[in-house]
Amino acid sequence: MMLTRTVRIAFLVLVLTLSGSFATLACHPAPATVCQRFERADAVFVGTLTKAERKDEGSYITLYATFTVLETYKGNVGASETIKFGTGDCDPTFDKIGERYFVFKEPMRRPSLVA
Repeated sequence: MMLTRTVRIAFLVLVLTLSGSFATLACHPAPATVCQRFERADAVFVGTLTKAERKDEGSYITLYATFTVLETYKGNVGASETIKFGTGDCDPTFDKIGERYFVFKEPMRRPSLVA
């Protein structure tokens, strides 16, 4: 009887551990290095978040983040850039207007940020 209880507890711990791992993998299936992000990005810049606006686009909600560009490292970037993000569990929330971000603007991918 004691062995059965121990096996149940061990199984529960295993399931909880794996479920957390799968959630992490869903958000970040293959973490890229800074060099990989830089290579595949169309533009790379440091910017200050000036506006974050959520818009209902029918079946989903989109977040538009506007940055004042402070320094450009790659690509053609204007004085201000607005980038479209999803609003899922893995997407940034942009709660702090005025915070600086290192932005990797990638084509056909979710933009990468370093706060």
